[in-house]
Amino acid sequence: MNYILSSAAVEEAVLGAISPSRTLFDHENPNTYIDEPRNVQLAFYSLVTVADGCVDSSKEAFEEFESGADRCVSALETALQVLLKLRVTASEQGIALSGMLGATSVSALFSLLQSWILGARLALFVGTRHGDSSTAVRVSRVARQWLESKELRPVHPWVARSLQQLLDMATGPVPVAKERVLEDLFLLTQSPVSNQ
Repeated sequence: MNYILSSAAVEEAVLGAISPSRTLFDHENPNTYIDEPRNVQLAFYSLVTVADGCVDSSKEAFEEFESGADRCVSALETALQVLLKLRVTASEQGIALSGMLGATSVSALFSLLQSWILGARLALFVGTRHGDSSTAVRVSRVARQWLESKELRPVHPWVARSLQQLLDMATGPVPVAKERVLEDLFLLTQSPVSNQ
C-alpha cells in the first residue's frame, strides 16, 4: 500500500495512464468509467463504515486509517504536479494532455483520480474527528489547486464534480459527518446509508 501511494509510484501511474504507447485493450474491461469507480465507491463505503466503528476506540486503527487516507491526498497533489510538469514537455513526448475532456478522461488516470479523491474524503472523515482542522485545510488546498488549474482544462466532468464536492466538504463543518462523506456516491444504484 505504501508503494502504491508514494510520489514515485503516483508519477509512474500517471505517466503510464496517459502514455501514447499504451495498447488499446490492456485487458477486457467493458466500461472503466463505470465499473472501476463503482468498485472503488463500494470499497470506500466499507472503509468508512469500518473507520466509523473503530477509529474512536483504537489509536492504532485511527493512525492506520489517517496514514492511508493522507497518502491519497498526497497522491492527488503529486498527480497534479506531474501533469503540470508534463504539460511543458507533452508535445515532445507525444502525450496528449488536452482534448475533448483532457488528460483526466484517460480511463486509467480517471480511475486513479476517483480513488484518490475518495481517499481524501476518508482523510476528512478520519482526520477531523478529533478536532484537528489541518487535514481539512490541506484537502481544501489540494482540491482548490486542481479546480483552479487552467493549464489542465478541460477536466472530465465527473472528476471536476468530485473535486468540487471534496472542496465543499473540506470547507464545511468540522468534523465531517459519516453521512456527509458518503453522500452522492453517484455510481451506487442505492445508497447503503439510506438502508439504516
